[in-house]
Amino acid sequence: MEQVYDSEGRPLGIFAGICEFCEQTIKPFPSMEQQKLFPPEQLFCCDDYRQFVQFALTIPESDKKEDEIIDVKPHPPYGSKMARKAAKERAVLRLREREIQRAQAAASGMAPANFYSFARQMKTINYQLSSQKCLDEGWTVRVPSPTTEEPTDLGVFEQQPVEFTHISAAPPGGLPMEGTGKNISVTDGIVEKYYHNKKKFMTIFPDGTGCVYYPSGNLAITVTSLKKGQFSYVIQADMDEFADIMAVFEPTGLSCCYYSNKSVRIYLDQFCGIELDIHGAKKKRWLWKDDKTHVHAPPFQPICFALNPYISVRMIAQHNIGLTFNTKSRSCRFNVGANLKLVAPQFIPPEELNEDKLYMEETIAKVHTLLNRVSNLLKFPKSPKLDKMPAPQHVTMKLSKIDRLRQSRNTDSTDRKDVPTVVVS
Repeated sequence: MEQVYDSEGRPLGIFAGICEFCEQTIKPFPSMEQQKLFPPEQLFCCDDYRQFVQFALTIPESDKKEDEIIDVKPHPPYGSKMARKAAKERAVLRLREREIQRAQAAASGMAPANFYSFARQMKTINYQLSSQKCLDEGWTVRVPSPTTEEPTDLGVFEQQPVEFTHISAAPPGGLPMEGTGKNISVTDGIVEKYYHNKKKFMTIFPDGTGCVYYPSGNLAITVTSLKKGQFSYVIQADMDEFADIMAVFEPTGLSCCYYSNKSVRIYLDQFCGIELDIHGAKKKRWLWKDDKTHVHAPPFQPICFALNPYISVRMIAQHNIGLTFNTKSRSCRFNVGANLKLVAPQFIPPEELNEDKLYMEETIAKVHTLLNRVSNLLKFPKSPKLDKMPAPQHVTMKLSKIDRLRQSRNTDSTDRKDVPTVVVS
């Protein structure tokens, strides 16, 4: 191995160059006279280097080994099986003695000082998660405690982006990708369609937004978007000025449709939907995710109605609500349903129980039961088993349904008490 020398001709190694302990220039090796006259602080750059030099000088010359080529070919294990077993037992014994010494030092209160001083001399990193010293020096980072403030915007559903699609009446041969055709124009991804009288029928932009117009030229449907894949639809009446809003469909699941007298016709939210008559009385109510209670409404039976002679709505499911614009020569259809993903089912509010409706149902069941007893008394006036005759089946089923609704409400209210108000991720 070639020896390297500094600018003054001294060999670079453990006695010259930069000290690995204090990172200062190593002082020249002192002679015997200098060691007798001067203290060690003036002869060596640091105390760690002085201890290292003294340790290096104590090693006999015969113990120093030179580099040699070793045989790396596969070979049988060294020593006999008994010798290897004895070596393992001695290693286990040494570890046990070391643990006993460490426990005795910890009991005497000297463990931290000895532990870290030994680590500093050996230049190794020793870390313990339970050590207060590691926490004080910044090696252990303590996780901040969660805030106790109740979250304000815990959403039960998460909006999912949807691809914009619309179905429209195209001329024979399909829709041209670029250029112009009969009553249709496609330029840079912008689709424009016209009526036979050259008035505009539809304008659709590449991002899915656009407008649909009545044959009179008034605005019928406006499609807007705040985020990619989330569209809002506003339907207006066929009026020249101050057109009334007939329906609004939002990607969040909140939608509303109106009668011509501006009263609410359909109200939709993320959980349920309500249909009202023209006077404001409730006709139907359904839950989007309830597939057990049979109702004459979605998701078992679609609801179809017309907003005006040109626009109609067909509700099949929460994610499948069709909005159709139809004239004699042109038509188009939009899916205005909300594509929602359930992310927090524990925050779904319990189903509201109408006490007035339950009272009316119970009263009707009692009246039917009383009429059934009167009928039995007229049929069998002298029968001794009148009190043991069962009530009609439809009355029994109605009473059992009312009991189930009351029990489910009590169960939901009990479960809601156990829902945590703080969520820590």
